[in-house]
Amino acid sequence: MKKILTHTKKYLAFGWKTFKACPWLFVAVPLLLFAISLGIGLVEGLFEFVFGKEKMELLIDLEGFITTLLMGIGVTTLYLKAHDHVNKAELRDLWNPKPFWRYLGVCFLGSIPVILGLVLFIVPGVIIALAFSFAGILVIEKGLGPVEALKESVRLTRGHRFELFKLAVATLLLNILGLCALIVGLFVTVPVTQLAFMHAYRTIAKKEQAA
Repeated sequence: MKKILTHTKKYLAFGWKTFKACPWLFVAVPLLLFAISLGIGLVEGLFEFVFGKEKMELLIDLEGFITTLLMGIGVTTLYLKAHDHVNKAELRDLWNPKPFWRYLGVCFLGSIPVILGLVLFIVPGVIIALAFSFAGILVIEKGLGPVEALKESVRLTRGHRFELFKLAVATLLLNILGLCALIVGLFVTVPVTQLAFMHAYRTIAKKEQAA
């Protein structure tokens, strides 16, 4: 237990150190994404006004889904680069559509057992979610297919899932505190915890590679 808590503290400390090295970048990321979402929302509202809400509802839902996936890919790409070389990470790293279809596949395939596990017994769903937690990163960084990424994530996280669970709990608590701090705190807690997760991925992958 003490060793696992030490790991969590180390991951979060890395996240905080990296955030402090380039705070403007990590604050700019959510602001840019919000601006993009706002712009898309305005365009959607215009189309709804011109063509009618019922006719545009399905198209808008599809566009929102695609946008969410692209943002997820972009944020992961940027945070991975920031983890390795924070001074080289740039806002343009948020645009990385190349792994879109593989990322869509891993999200779809990974979500089914997680949802079933959560609905039926909760605990198995959490365990499966932890086992699959590196799959999206592996698709983006390694170019693995959805099934390969899920299998590799299961392999990498084996023996480290309780460690990742502790980090997930710490992430949740920190972001709740950030939300309570007039929401502004999230501009700090979200990037710090995201960087901490990337550090956990890098650390665990390195250990397993050495083993």
